[in-house]
Amino acid sequence: MNYNHPFSTEDLKLSLKMLRRDFYLLVGTIFIFIAVGETGLLTNGMLATSPNIDYTLSVAGVILALASVYLGLKLFAKYTKDKAFVTSHYGNPLRCYRNLSIIRLSLIVTAASFNLIAYYLTMNTNCLLMSFVPLVALVFCWPTRDKLENFTSFVCHDDEPKDDYNRDEESQNEYNK
Repeated sequence: MNYNHPFSTEDLKLSLKMLRRDFYLLVGTIFIFIAVGETGLLTNGMLATSPNIDYTLSVAGVILALASVYLGLKLFAKYTKDKAFVTSHYGNPLRCYRNLSIIRLSLIVTAASFNLIAYYLTMNTNCLLMSFVPLVALVFCWPTRDKLENFTSFVCHDDEPKDDYNRDEESQNEYNK
């Protein structure tokens, strides 16, 4: 797809490279928690479990996982489609996209990390299962060139959609010429 926008191919490549670097760094923290838990650096089940602790951690994990995934994806989608917000708060739409992406990733990674830490501290499988919800949501956060181009073309085009009457009238005028 070729769009008419003021961003060069190099700007898009650099932004995509930075977005992917941010993705790797934030998602890498999850793998650090898994490595620490699996290698025995953190004593598995070191938190004395009781039904109250298990219940509290399970409920907190469920609420955190579902809320962070919903808020992360919803807020990102809302604010990247708000042209006034993108242009007024940052001045550079690519920087705005990156900052919103970092916020989205941070929310989702925090929920996954909390559930993994709770799992390794208590060995409660409910916490482990709830860590998969944010991990699945991370699939939708992978930055691609198409997403970035769609965002920049949306921000840079000021064309308002015309109603059907005007389109028919314009096409009729072109036909009559």
